[in-house]
Amino acid sequence: MNVVRSGQPVTLINISLYEPATVFRCFNELFHLLTIPALDNLFRNEETDNLKKNWIFVVDNGPSEAPASSLVRMLLVRLVNFLNLDKVLQVSFEKLNSKDNPAERPRASENLALSRHGPFKTKEIFRYPKAKPGSSEHILNMEEMAEEVISCLKTAKFGGKSFFCFRGVKDNYIFDDEKALRIFLKLSEQGKNECVKNILQANAIY
Repeated sequence: MNVVRSGQPVTLINISLYEPATVFRCFNELFHLLTIPALDNLFRNEETDNLKKNWIFVVDNGPSEAPASSLVRMLLVRLVNFLNLDKVLQVSFEKLNSKDNPAERPRASENLALSRHGPFKTKEIFRYPKAKPGSSEHILNMEEMAEEVISCLKTAKFGGKSFFCFRGVKDNYIFDDEKALRIFLKLSEQGKNECVKNILQANAIY
């Protein structure tokens, strides 16, 4: 069977020390991508310029993205309501079949670009070579390193198309209520109904 490997590869660079990969970060990254004009053709109907109404996400089977996760399901519902979409579907690949996941295929091109670049020379990048981890100077160093990686990955190509590579969402979250949402999901059905009723009453008063 011939497999056509195509599509527009887009990569967001995060600093893992300060920006751990969580389901809420992935969720907020979607809204970050929507603000980038270069990606409008991926999200919008070319004729009407409106957002496409049906979205599908193909993810790996990590716990932060698993379609069976109640937190993921709640966020998908929120996405539909917030953007007024018709349908959002999320599917995952099993571990043994991850090589067939279209989201994984551009990684080889990224690795090739990084290997061609070679080691990033920190002495030429870091403004503060003696900065301590966690300090403001260290964060600036990491931001400069991120820019170097972004420049490198923009030279990569996949399916004849150059990579779009951008800095991640950082902490500019539109939705940042993960703790409250996890507490809500642990409630009984009666507790959830009472919680929703209280929220609706509070909004009515407001």
